[in-house]
Amino acid sequence: MLDAEYDRLESVFLAQRLHDATETCTHLDVTCDDDQLLLTSTMVCTVHADMQRVANALWAIYSQEVPVVLESGALLALPRVDEATRYTKLLLRYPGNFELHGNMASKRYDESSSRIAFTMRIVLDDELYPYPPEVYVPQESAWFVIERTGANTSRIKYFSRGHVPCKSYRDASRHRDTDLSFSALADHVLAGYRSNLQTMQTRIERHLFESLPIFFAV
Repeated sequence: MLDAEYDRLESVFLAQRLHDATETCTHLDVTCDDDQLLLTSTMVCTVHADMQRVANALWAIYSQEVPVVLESGALLALPRVDEATRYTKLLLRYPGNFELHGNMASKRYDESSSRIAFTMRIVLDDELYPYPPEVYVPQESAWFVIERTGANTSRIKYFSRGHVPCKSYRDASRHRDTDLSFSALADHVLAGYRSNLQTMQTRIERHLFESLPIFFAV
């Protein structure tokens, strides 16, 4: 599953004009279509640190044994698969008694001395770690690339896209009522994803700052 997503990385980055992107940007977009939220996230940023250190700091977010607190939820550790593959539960809570859950598989690819890639995908049907029936499960894939751009500089490129259904994971007998309209929900999901990207950048910066002061270029 993850190798198949990795095989799509180059075509996805070309389609999103990320292959040769150099300027710092963060762009999120959410639209409503056929009773689904369609969400895309794009980020490009420069970090003043060696590529391996940046990749390790980013990978550490998905390797924590304790929960990683996000603005609107958390990343919870699930049992590791191997050194190159991680399994993490994404839990997001929004107003209106609305919860978004995703069991996220991630894999690291150390391609060369100048580039490292990660790919991620939400597992929709998980028999080992089943979802509660009343939560919403996105169909989402994401790709990271960390490039060496200099002796002590790196560039992170990120793209994700997903669909959030208007119905919960299962038809539950005790379905949660929500006062949110779908458009209001879209606003909350967009704000949540934006703050979570900022949290991720802060955690990478903090991880790198443990040894010397390093910061994201703006």
